[in-house]
Amino acid sequence: MKIKIFDGHNVIGGNKIFVESKSGQSFILDFGKNFKQFSQYFEEFLTPRAGAGLHDFWKLNLIPHLKGLYREGLLYYVKDEVDKALTINPVAVFVSHGHMDHFGYISFLREDIPIIATPITHHIIKAYQDTGNQSFFEEFYIVSNVAFTNGVKEQKLKKDTGNKIERNFRYPKVSSKSENKVSFESEELGDFKYRVFEVDHSVLGASSIYFEVDGIKVAYTGDIRFHGKGAHKTEEFFEFLSQNGVDVLLIEGTRINENSLQKLDEPQLREEDIKQNAIKVVNSNKGKLVIADFGARNIERLEIFFEIAKETGRRLAITMKDAYLLNLLKSDGVNIIDEANIVIIESKREQNRAWTKEINKNDAYKDRFVTISEIGKSPQDYIVCYSFWDMPNLLDIEINGGAYIYSTSEAYTEEQMFDTHRLLNWISTFNLTPYGLEVGDDAIPTFTREYHVSGHASPRDLLKHIEIAKPRYIIPIHTENLLSYRDLLRSKLGYNFQIITETDQSGILTFDL
Repeated sequence: MKIKIFDGHNVIGGNKIFVESKSGQSFILDFGKNFKQFSQYFEEFLTPRAGAGLHDFWKLNLIPHLKGLYREGLLYYVKDEVDKALTINPVAVFVSHGHMDHFGYISFLREDIPIIATPITHHIIKAYQDTGNQSFFEEFYIVSNVAFTNGVKEQKLKKDTGNKIERNFRYPKVSSKSENKVSFESEELGDFKYRVFEVDHSVLGASSIYFEVDGIKVAYTGDIRFHGKGAHKTEEFFEFLSQNGVDVLLIEGTRINENSLQKLDEPQLREEDIKQNAIKVVNSNKGKLVIADFGARNIERLEIFFEIAKETGRRLAITMKDAYLLNLLKSDGVNIIDEANIVIIESKREQNRAWTKEINKNDAYKDRFVTISEIGKSPQDYIVCYSFWDMPNLLDIEINGGAYIYSTSEAYTEEQMFDTHRLLNWISTFNLTPYGLEVGDDAIPTFTREYHVSGHASPRDLLKHIEIAKPRYIIPIHTENLLSYRDLLRSKLGYNFQIITETDQSGILTFDL
């Protein structure tokens, strides 16, 4: 058995992990977009050329150089190089959850490769594609055949919109717990026997996976935490590992840094803390507009603000994109959108596309639409779910102060910091008071975090649960601080283990067992 990590071991996101059996079959764990690496070459107005297929991604080493993995038509301009690359035999791709840094490049993969994901993750991926820009690079669940168009001298790729293929999504039999015992059903694909477990993360439908191949037991966490509403699910996964044993644990370490050892005893905020802090803000802004800014597709946070709206006598106003996703999730038993206290904001920004028509023509929602102008006439009646990208809509109303609750992650990159400065300009223009976001005398924004909790496990929780699972080999992933992670584990874990962190000259981590 061999594990090769092409991406995601020394960076946050972009996971592309290949587990290869002795017979040469590969089980792929996530196939995400590495935003940090991508931003070294591209930005909003400088993007990969759709007419070149995967040429630009291949040439810039943004995707693994492998044969037998990608959609044939997209390789038109690099076919000679691909034919010389290492050939693999992928039996499946496991998508741990619906964040682009974990699924963002599955659009490049052969459409016949099975995609293992929970139903909720599948629907989040569908919502991304349906509401996105409709390019080759966002064909996550429906794939177009490739056609060609001729320029004066050059042939370019384009989508054959009349010929589409649905990807092979497979819903796993998710493990569950009853009577203090974790029950599970094994499934098999080629040389791999696997089980999928729901876990807690900042997006619904997140899962971890455990599998056996060539007599080796491997577990992959994806992104996890232990302080959300679904914390018990992550606990059950590690309880299973403790009961059944694990040889290799691939475990995230997003929040690990050089100060982790000194901050192990820091208290951890929970979603209920966010709720109570936000209620105080709403109550102190009676009669005024309240905006809640939280991560796209963070349904758990949306539910928190829905509860806040009910308890403070307001209605929760969501965007059309929110409504589209919530409508899809109804079939998964997540029925929030039918709540009477939810309204849907129509916007000049939404184009008249198939996904908007699906919401507009749904009789269940015909009496639920409001405009931002209507909200402006009685702002005390609403909590508005807006973010930086929605700020232009507020130009349609007169705002007499109010609150902007920043309930999302802080800026990590230079470009994100630029967006934060722009957001603060909008907030100031509308005479809103920001909460969770401040500007000091040096004009540098700071994130005060009373209104947001991380989607990732704390260093203390990671240590505790690695100790519970007791893997023989630990491979840290999804972290920018591999050495700090290594030092933390070596100083605090009380059993014998090995940490695998070394990469080859091309930056690929390879582990044989």
